[in-house]
Amino acid sequence: MKQPMNFKPGIPDTITAEWLLDHNACEDKAAIFRKEWPNGAALSRGNIFRACELSLSLNWFAEVVLTDAAWAEFEKAVDAAWAEYEMVSAIVLVNAIYAAEQTK
Repeated sequence: MKQPMNFKPGIPDTITAEWLLDHNACEDKAAIFRKEWPNGAALSRGNIFRACELSLSLNWFAEVVLTDAAWAEFEKAVDAAWAEYEMVSAIVLVNAIYAAEQTK
């Protein structure tokens, strides 16, 4: 498999729990990874989405595998999404507070 241009050199085509631990992954996350992919996982869209479903740290993984330029773009996009999440959380909180007041 051809390595994506945004990966740092030396990133393997198949990620294993041992590779994750060698790159300072948390033991508990590596155990979840090993249970799902005992023989390792190819870096595919489907596996990345599955890792998200398993609550594996995609931010940590991105920082480990992406080039500095790709990591900066990733952080920029995640920061914008986080800001949007915070705004939606504020709206929901305000609605919950005022809905509770209206029922009194």
